[in-house]
This record gives sequence, C-alpha cells and structure tokens, in this order.
Amino acid sequence: RKTQIALACVYWLQRERPEVSVFWVHTSSAERFRQAYFSIARECSIPGHDDPKADVLSLVKSWLESQLCRRWLMIIDNADDAQLFSGPGNLGKWIPECAHGSVLITTRNKVAGSRLTRGRYLIEVGKMDEGESRQLLQEKLDADNLDAEDVSTLSSRLEHLPLALVQAAAFIQEMGLSFETYLQLPEESDQQLVDLLSEEFETDGRDSGTPHAVVETWILSFEQIQQQDAFAGELLSLMSLFDRQAIPQKFLSDYGEQKQGQKPEREIQVIKALGVLKAFSFITQDKARGFNMHRLVQLVTRKWLVRKGMMERFAEQALLVVSHNY
Repeated sequence: RKTQIALACVYWLQRERPEVSVFWVHTSSAERFRQAYFSIARECSIPGHDDPKADVLSLVKSWLESQLCRRWLMIIDNADDAQLFSGPGNLGKWIPECAHGSVLITTRNKVAGSRLTRGRYLIEVGKMDEGESRQLLQEKLDADNLDAEDVSTLSSRLEHLPLALVQAAAFIQEMGLSFETYLQLPEESDQQLVDLLSEEFETDGRDSGTPHAVVETWILSFEQIQQQDAFAGELLSLMSLFDRQAIPQKFLSDYGEQKQGQKPEREIQVIKALGVLKAFSFITQDKARGFNMHRLVQLVTRKWLVRKGMMERFAEQALLVVSHNY
C-alpha cells in the first residue's frame, strides 16, 4: 500500500506540476540503490557519469543538489533494511538534501524510516477499513456488485492488508473464479490460506527485484530481521507457536533467561528485540495483556520455521516456557 500511495503522489504531481522531475529509487538492496543512481546519471547525462572511475553515487547527489538541476522529487522505495543506512556502507549519506528537492521514503521498518528521516515525524499507513477494502476489490475485479458481507468476511480473514487483498483479486481473475468460490477456499485450513498467499502475482509499482507473493514478501522481512537482530528472529519464531493474542512478556523474558542466563543485559536484549518486531509491525503491544501477533504473520512464520527445519526446536522451547510458568 505504501508504494501505491507513493505512485498516486507521483501521478498527481506530474499532472499538477509537470515541470518537477521525479526519480524513483528502489532500495530493497544496496545493489538496487546503486542501479537506480546509475540510471539517473545516464538518463540525465550527468557530466562524468561515463568515466569508469567515477563515483556515480556522489555525482548524482552533487548534481541534484546543485542549482543546475530544476525542482525534483525522489522516491526512496522499500527502504526496509536498516543496516543499509548505518555503518561504513551507509547509503543514506547519498540521499540529496536541498531547497529545490524533496524526498519521499517508503518502508515497512520504522527503525529504518527514523534513521533516514533523522527522527522526523513518520506517517504510518494503517490497515484499510471496510469501505477501502471494498473499493480496492471492486477496482481490481472490475465489479460493482460485490456482496458487502462477503467482502467484509474476506477482508477480516486477510487482516485488511492491501497486498493480501490485491493478491486475492489477482488469483480470482487468473483462475476465472467467482468471488464466492474464492471465499470458500481459505476456509478449508490455515495451510490452504498460506498456499494461496504463496501464489505469484503482478501489480503496478512492485519492484521486479522483490518477491511477488505475500508470503515471500514477509519471509524476506524475516530474513532482514535475522540479520539485524538474530534474537528478534528467535522471539518471533517462539511467539508464533503460542496463541497469537495476549502473549505474556514473562514468556519472552523467561526464554531470554534460558538463552542468556541471569545477565543484567538480558532484559535489555529482550526489549530491543521486541522493538525490532514492533518496528516491522509484526507484533503489537497491549500493556495490559501482553503482545499480539497478526494471524497471517503467525501462519507465515510457522511456514518459515518448517522451511528452515527449525519447527521442532522452537516447539520444544515453547513447551519449556509454558511449563515453567504453569
């Protein structure tokens, strides 16, 4: 949804302010970022870009900041990996800053967003409501007569997540199904729902370098979490095996104690790991009742554990934690 909002912003800008240049930078990896800058340098014929020894990142940044360039907007899309924007290889230093340019950043990771905006206010894109879900499905299926109750049922089942709804619409069209028939499919089992969300699909604005399935998109985020904070990945794995609502923090602290012992920094590590999971919106915190996990995130995390051959290990850990508390 974040990319679609950015696209809508670009279309509006091109219609209202055609003199403003727009540069789209895919940031799913360092290589994609560099490729985008090389494309900008080539398309804009920036002096020196064809020199094999040229530092193209620096050239593009300097050129965009110079008065030689007219007003512009840069979209930094899919900036989910916080590690790309810290340390020696920090890509954030190549994002231009000047009075005649603006930067719009999209990310699933609040930590990465905060770093890139230097702590400025972030706009969180929440779930769709019933009306927005219905409008999205009607547009994607080119249908105005969808039953409101059926739409509500499917939207709730898919957690009102735009990407999941778009994938459902793509599957309906490709398979030539009626909306009612598709609605019955996920009712079979959780595994069937995960299988449906593993189907590849195409939609406007999706980066060709990122997975085109809801399940694979989330699994990519799991891998990023593992790289950023391995213990956060462990907590997510453990939490997926409890009931997804009201998971006590005591369970997670006990697991940290099993892993780290009675070290003073153990609780800090748990807090930091939970912060990473909240930054990716994989879990939410209810201070009165503990932590909640989206149903789809729970199902996909379990699929990831099976794929990695770690389901048995974390099932044992979950049983140990529960037995220790009851």
